[in-house]
Amino acid sequence: PRDPRETYSDEPSNQDNWQAGFTGNASWDMPFFANNGVFSDMRTMLVGGYHETQQSEIFDVDQTNSPTSYFDRATRSKQGSIEAFVERPDVSNVDFKAGVYYFHEIVETSYCFDASGTAPNTDLAADQSLTNDSIAGYASGGYRLLDNVKLKGGVRYSLEKKKADQDNTRYIT
Repeated sequence: PRDPRETYSDEPSNQDNWQAGFTGNASWDMPFFANNGVFSDMRTMLVGGYHETQQSEIFDVDQTNSPTSYFDRATRSKQGSIEAFVERPDVSNVDFKAGVYYFHEIVETSYCFDASGTAPNTDLAADQSLTNDSIAGYASGGYRLLDNVKLKGGVRYSLEKKKADQDNTRYIT
C-alpha cells in the first residue's frame, strides 16, 4: 500500500519546448585601402541572428488522484540582433574598430489557473508582454608606443527601451 503522505497524480504534469534560430555573418576586406597607411588592411563586417523559443506546461496543482486544479502556462520568446562594423586589426602601430548594434526582444506569456477545486467555478488568467529594444554605437582604438607597450581606449553609447504590459482577468464560469 502507498504511504498516504505521498502525493499522487492521475494526470502527470507535462512540458513542451521548441527552439529554433540562426546566425550568420558576412565580411569584406576593403582592397581600395590596401597601401594607404592608417587605413590599410580595413575590413567591414555584418553579423546577425534570430532565436525563437516556445514553451507550454500544465501542472496538476492539487496532486490528488482526482485533479481539480491546474496551472497552465505558455511562453513565446523572439530575439533578433544585427551588428555592423568597420575595423583595422592590429597589424601595425594603429588599430581601431567602430560600429553599430541593434537588439530586439519580445516575450509573451499567458497564465491560467483553473482553481475550480479550491474556489468553485473560478479561473484566473493573465497575459504578459515584455519588449526590449536596444541600439548602440561604439568605437575603440589603439596605438603601439613600443613593441610591447600599447595605448588603448574606447567609447560606447547605448539606448534601451523596455516595455511591459499585463492583463489580469478573473473568469467566473
